[in-house]
Amino acid sequence: MKNFVLAILLFITISTQAQVVRNYALEVSCNSTVINGSQSQLLFSWKYRTPAAVTQNVYKKSKTAYTWGSAYKSIPNTDSTFIDTILTGNAFEYMFEKDTMPNGYSAYGYILAGSFVPAPTYRGKIIIIADSTNKTYLDTVFRTFRNDLIGDGWRIMLHYVSPSTSVTAIKSLIVTDYLLDMSNVKSVLLFGEISVPYSGDFKGSGEFPPDGHTTIYSPPSHEGAWPADAYYGDMNVTAWTDISVVNSLGARSQNNNSIGDGKFDQTYLPTLLELQVGRIDLSDMTSFSKSQRELLKQYLKRDHNFRHKLFSVTERGLIDDNFGVISGLEDVGNNAYRNNSPTIGSNSTSALDYLSNLDNNDYLFSYGCGGGSYTSAGGIGTTTNFASGTQSVLTVFTSLFGSYFGDWDNTNSFLRAPLAADGYVLTSCWAGRPHWYFHHMGLGETVGFSTIRTQNNYNTSTGDLIYPNIQASPLDIHVALMGDPTLRMHPVYTPANLVAIQQNCDSKVLLRWTASQDTAVHNYLIMRAKHIDSSFSILGTTANTYYSDLSALASNVYMVRALKLQQGFSGTYYNMSQGLFDTVVLNYAVPLVNAGRDTAVCTNQRVLLGKNLLNNSSVIYTWMPVSSSKDTVSISVTSSLPYYITATDTLNGCLKSDTVNITANTLPLNESLSFNYSSSCGDTIQVLSTQNNPSTYIYSWQFNGGNPAVQSSAGLYNPSTVTYNATGSSVIKLTVSNGTTGCFKIDSVTNLISCIPLPVELISFECIKTINTFKLSWSVIEDLNNNGYRIEQSVDGRQYKAVGFLNSDLTGSGKKVEYIYDLKNSESKYFRVWQINFDGRETLIGECYNNERINFNVLPNPFDFELLIELEHDKLPINITLSDACGRPVYTLLSHDIKTTLNTSQLVAGIYLLNISGKGFNE
Repeated sequence: MKNFVLAILLFITISTQAQVVRNYALEVSCNSTVINGSQSQLLFSWKYRTPAAVTQNVYKKSKTAYTWGSAYKSIPNTDSTFIDTILTGNAFEYMFEKDTMPNGYSAYGYILAGSFVPAPTYRGKIIIIADSTNKTYLDTVFRTFRNDLIGDGWRIMLHYVSPSTSVTAIKSLIVTDYLLDMSNVKSVLLFGEISVPYSGDFKGSGEFPPDGHTTIYSPPSHEGAWPADAYYGDMNVTAWTDISVVNSLGARSQNNNSIGDGKFDQTYLPTLLELQVGRIDLSDMTSFSKSQRELLKQYLKRDHNFRHKLFSVTERGLIDDNFGVISGLEDVGNNAYRNNSPTIGSNSTSALDYLSNLDNNDYLFSYGCGGGSYTSAGGIGTTTNFASGTQSVLTVFTSLFGSYFGDWDNTNSFLRAPLAADGYVLTSCWAGRPHWYFHHMGLGETVGFSTIRTQNNYNTSTGDLIYPNIQASPLDIHVALMGDPTLRMHPVYTPANLVAIQQNCDSKVLLRWTASQDTAVHNYLIMRAKHIDSSFSILGTTANTYYSDLSALASNVYMVRALKLQQGFSGTYYNMSQGLFDTVVLNYAVPLVNAGRDTAVCTNQRVLLGKNLLNNSSVIYTWMPVSSSKDTVSISVTSSLPYYITATDTLNGCLKSDTVNITANTLPLNESLSFNYSSSCGDTIQVLSTQNNPSTYIYSWQFNGGNPAVQSSAGLYNPSTVTYNATGSSVIKLTVSNGTTGCFKIDSVTNLISCIPLPVELISFECIKTINTFKLSWSVIEDLNNNGYRIEQSVDGRQYKAVGFLNSDLTGSGKKVEYIYDLKNSESKYFRVWQINFDGRETLIGECYNNERINFNVLPNPFDFELLIELEHDKLPINITLSDACGRPVYTLLSHDIKTTLNTSQLVAGIYLLNISGKGFNE
């Protein structure tokens, strides 16, 4: 591959054969054919033209790569076809090189080719820098334009600035947006009168001006700085400087460059650009009768109509080449031939006069070149011709080349004039030095993508041009696009009459539309967003002209795009129409309703159903099977059931229901409790349960006032003995818990604690016989809670009968009680006295025979490790029994001694009852 930087080029020597220019280009087209489900064949072809090639090579790379590498294939010198096999759905960029042309350089052809390439539903973000002075006037049409960008898959980041805002301030806005989302920000649109960056040091003694005009060679001089919109696409801020260039050679003062004047030093791009840049600026076009605002409005309407195919443009090209081959060396016109072949086909380009033919005939692409000035091009016309009001320019993408109008920032700029003229023009560029490369558009890419690839014409492997031509150096500073950078060359008829209607009271929305007029449309893409400037998500596709959104948002913007398989001269790709929009707000607001979450609870447990909702006051609630008119209801769960709530809006009749399932877990079974203690004492007990629940359940016992107070364990049906230290009623509670469900059942019983404190010494009972009476005497036992005393008599010591009764009035702690019985004869009698307690139990106080009594001492009392008993009688042996407070014997002894010692060291602390009995007595 070769390239050549032309030092001086004057537009004076031209070829008389325009057809010769075509020999300097390879006009490559492609037809794709699917071989099987996964592979496709790309058939490339071009017209064989003289002279014959010495060599022919094919290069291949990805669309975004910046190096070709070595030749992919070499083909025979006389061949004009080439076949490559790729995976279906892919696309690659190809370069065809033919050596050697008459001028000693190669001819090139470029094409982005693929088969069934998917359509991008999202193209990225575009930053719009808009002139704030036009905001009010253009509000409606500018909103439509922004909607069209959104309808083609763009997200918009919009900034309004005044015409006086500096280029560095504008660049700062762009860089800030870019850094927020570097992977998605792709493009910049300058709309209206936006400050123009200038940069460069073109001069005859160094880097010649791109059109070759200097003070010495073919003045007026075009030296100094040129407009450089590429500055707005370079995110490397520090690479652009204003510290070294001093150049006042230009005939136009705007081209003068000095240190610190705001014009940059760089003559070539310091780095590759990150962003596509396009400018729609129709200011200072005084030859036109319409104002700047009117021209901008006209442009935006034209842009909309082209996108929606509201006017038809024939896919063909026109070229008006007034240079031919310059000095046998330069062939600027082949720029059009080479670009048109992969976009509209090599047979669709005609060499015709520019203005006269475009006035009545439409051409998608056009190209015109001739000796120029700021407002004219030889053989083509002038800005005044464009502004005449009688001239239409029926072409969409136009390229122009001639002296001076590549410097477009001037009054009545010839390069910007087609955008202001009546007709169809939407983009214009200065193509020839360097050449432009629009072949990407043949496979659905935007003109902005081709713009940045033209600007970034740099081979990262070789350091020269990735698209070689003899008229350029890498990274020319002045390359700029006039017009909308998001435009594509294949508009599809947009579907019409989209209507989104809410279905009754449901959140279902039905979309209906009229089919696209394009007969090749086979599907429709449905997308939705919360509002038009937010991100759209894909809902689905359909071949029908209706679609149901079953889960609409409260507010919805719907977009429908027609999808077709586009067959062109670069292969095939899926192409989409502009988006068609409609907005629907759910007017019949479905009430919010929430019965709550399914849950399991214990039987008889209370649970809150529902959730507090933010519905209108017109909404009423109905619960089933319970009755409630609120959004929440508290119930006691007795069985497993579903519960239903219905919310009804009484204003519009819309309703919605919800269900919650409540599971009632079974409670443990009841336990019947019983006691095990002696009939004479209730301070030490053992509680028994009926053991109705599994042994895995947790039995938790609570003894109010007992020791221990709590006992808990799995399967603890019968706890250990519990001791009480105070009299009265005590509640015993048993909680049985299911450890799996957490459900529990509580059983309880009340125990009457009536402990009888034992006397300090049991020697107070006396029996005294006189001549006619028998006197019984005893002391009231301390803290004895009694209801009176019953006196019994027996003749034989076995059969007793009651002979007297003393009520409780005679009682009191420490009081001496006497009972005298009149004897009827001198027979010996047995007597005994019973204490009658309030609970009906009776306790034997003492027993005697005639006047015999037993006196004894018990030492010590209380006792610790031993107990001494001393008797004053002669009736041995005696029975000694020591019982606990509940009457259970813990120590028994038959003693034949007056003094008896009991070893009590093994007894637990407590209250004990001492019983001494022998023949004729029981104490």
